[in-house]
Amino acid sequence: MQITEKGKENAIPVYNNRNCGQILTADSSNKPQKLKNYGVDKLAISLDYGSGFAYPKGEIPKNWGKVENTHQKTKEVQTKYFRNEMGFNATIETFRDQEYLRISLNPSKAYSSYMLTTDTNLISNQLENIKRELITDNIYIDFEQAKLTRLDVAHNIKLDYELSHYQNVFDSFQGKRQVKKQHSDSRYWGNGQNQYIIYNKTKEVIDNDKEIPEGISRGEMRLLSKDCIMRVFGDNKLGNIISIEEPYIEKYNNYVTDNIFRQKQCVKLELDFGEIYDIYQKLYPIYKNKSFAMAMKSMGILKLIEQPNGMDNMIKVIKEFHKERTARRHIAELNLLANIWETSLKQNNSFITLNNEIKEKLIIKPNYLIAV
Repeated sequence: MQITEKGKENAIPVYNNRNCGQILTADSSNKPQKLKNYGVDKLAISLDYGSGFAYPKGEIPKNWGKVENTHQKTKEVQTKYFRNEMGFNATIETFRDQEYLRISLNPSKAYSSYMLTTDTNLISNQLENIKRELITDNIYIDFEQAKLTRLDVAHNIKLDYELSHYQNVFDSFQGKRQVKKQHSDSRYWGNGQNQYIIYNKTKEVIDNDKEIPEGISRGEMRLLSKDCIMRVFGDNKLGNIISIEEPYIEKYNNYVTDNIFRQKQCVKLELDFGEIYDIYQKLYPIYKNKSFAMAMKSMGILKLIEQPNGMDNMIKVIKEFHKERTARRHIAELNLLANIWETSLKQNNSFITLNNEIKEKLIIKPNYLIAV
């Protein structure tokens, strides 16, 4: 990228002709408009030297720190510049002989300690502020060339109980090609490309001396690479991704249902013992030779539902007699079987009730707002 005029700015193309300042007028609740209970929690972008950003090479950028590391095998000395601010973090480093600038920020935090936004104007306003700040360091950015390397889409929810009440339900979720981790106030499914976490947002915010309503949890989809963002959104260019709004809901919901709930694995059946052929006909295309076992097991689970706390008692027995990994697999199968009869089961069993609550509330509804 050639900088022909010092201080010249290249606006993000999709944001031209927008007045970012007008969007921050307060409504009757004294909260900035365009904040809601789902949106972009964190994003990171990368720009290549010479096409996406430029700075005087050989000089330490003003206000930046410098770190030098020696590669263990090649003994090559690699230099990394960094700047950490309240509103953003930035590094200039080299990978495979290509120098690049990486910037990460939490665009919603500029406006609220827990509410979120997908609004193009608010996000671009944050990016343009960073751009103006870096110009004072003689670093010039062309956002048209920026690619997203991380994108976190989060969703605030209000559950009926503390997260610890849902451990059996969380145990039953088998994240697709993901490792599960459990902590006292969070659950995690993830790998090097993507992650999903449910955690106690109220506790996190209060620990940082911020105000937040009681009982808020957060479900968070984290896409951790350019390739992963490309797979989920079909694109990874900054301007193309953050100019959308409703697709955030679609992509988040698809990720949760397909990767965490694994809903494509089960088919919903009506409880009608007079139509056994009909039931088998629905099961066979999905389960093939396992259809007999699935049919018998799925009918057998109805007996558990008739008993007070039948599902929970079965889960306790499974955990008592089986190793942890085997127990998780059997609990996941119980969950799958329960979901097969979701349209017919009475909601008088705690596992079923909590399972349905989680699956209902983690999904974002269009224009979704909760009383927080």
